[in-house]
Amino acid sequence: MFYTLIAALALSVAQLLPFTATSTWDDVKNAVTTLTAADLEKHMNLTEGLSLNDDYLIDKQMARFVTVALVNGSPAITGRISVSDDSSLKDFVSEVREFRKANPAMYRGNATFAAQRVGPANTLTVIKTDEPTGNKVVIVFSDQPTTVPVHGHGGVDVDAYRPELEVIAPPKN
Repeated sequence: MFYTLIAALALSVAQLLPFTATSTWDDVKNAVTTLTAADLEKHMNLTEGLSLNDDYLIDKQMARFVTVALVNGSPAITGRISVSDDSSLKDFVSEVREFRKANPAMYRGNATFAAQRVGPANTLTVIKTDEPTGNKVVIVFSDQPTTVPVHGHGGVDVDAYRPELEVIAPPKN
C-alpha cells in the first residue's frame, strides 16, 4: 500500500488533464473531482504530454486551462501555460480568469457531468451550480466543431478542443 501511495503521489497533475493517455473527456471529470487547488499550484504544466506539432496544441491548452479553472478553491492559475506566444491563448486565459472571478459556481460550485456523442463529436457538458448565490454555469468540451444540446439551455456552439463557457443563471448578490 505504501508503494501505491508513493506511485500515486509521483503522478503528475498534468496526467489528470485532458490529452495525455486516453484523450477522453473523462480526464476533465477526474481532474475536477479529484484535484485540489494546492495540487494545481505545485504541479501545473499545461503543455506536458502535448505534441508541439499538434494542429490543436493551443486549443488543447485552452481545454486544460478551463479544466484547471473548474477546480474548486483558489488555485494560482498562472505560469506554465504555453510554449508559444500565441495571443489567442493569452486572450482566452484572460477571459476565463474574468469568467471565473465573476461566477462563484466556477470556484466553489457543485459539478454535474454529461458525456454525449453529437454526430462524430465526443462531448462533455459540465454544469456547476453555486447554491448560496444561485449562480449556474455551463462549460462544453468537444473534440469536433459542433452544437451541443444542453437540457434547459438550448444549443452551445463549440470548436474542436476549445471549450465554451456560458452563464445559465447569474449570481444573486
